Amino acid sequence: ATRMALATGDYAVTEAGFAFDLGGEKFFDLKCRSAGLNPAAVVIVATIRALKMHGGLGLGELTTPDPAAVERGLENLAAHLDAATHFGKPLVVAINQFGADTPDELAVVHRYCEGRNVPCATADVFGAGGAGATDLAEKVVEAAARPETPYKPLYPIDWPVEKKIEQIARSMYGADGVTILPAAEAKFRKARRLGYGSLPVCMAKTQDSLSDNPKLRGRPKGFTISVRDVEIAA
Repeated sequence: ATRMALATGDYAVTEAGFAFDLGGEKFFDLKCRSAGLNPAAVVIVATIRALKMHGGLGLGELTTPDPAAVERGLENLAAHLDAATHFGKPLVVAINQFGADTPDELAVVHRYCEGRNVPCATADVFGAGGAGATDLAEKVVEAAARPETPYKPLYPIDWPVEKKIEQIARSMYGADGVTILPAAEAKFRKARRLGYGSLPVCMAKTQDSLSDNPKLRGRPKGFTISVRDVEIAA
């Protein structure tokens, strides 16, 4: 599908989904590796609502103006930007604007991105249609026009599966390590016996947290990832 899009248009955009630690990593390590694709740029989509949630507010408080909560939530955005840098592509931050977002809250994100030298655009597509994304489109086109960098997956395909998982957990989630429970370890041994040890890994984890505990918001520290089960998809 992506090759078809590239053959018929100037740009092809893939929404990898569920944050960079999940969708972005899978896009690079599974899809791009298999399809021989080398993306030109990465767009991290942020919302003021999500940043306020990661800044400690409850679901019922997310429409209440609170620039300080946005500021606290920037640690989560920082984690996704740090994760994306592992793949060596130009980054752009897009703020998906909601009606309740205030100029002061949006300014918090723009100032932060400016401090990191990452282009940032507010995209008011819901409120203004295509015209609301012109600034974002221009920044993405500019990022995609930079000199091409080589495709660099997070791990070599011939690494042991346990090492691949540890690399993902440390680099993408910020974990201190991985605990593989006995049931999963037995299935890893079976995968190797069947000749599937060199497959890439498609990690299933909550999207509500960088950790595997959905209640840990922001940028958790000092945690390990527990692998409970494995499915061989071959």
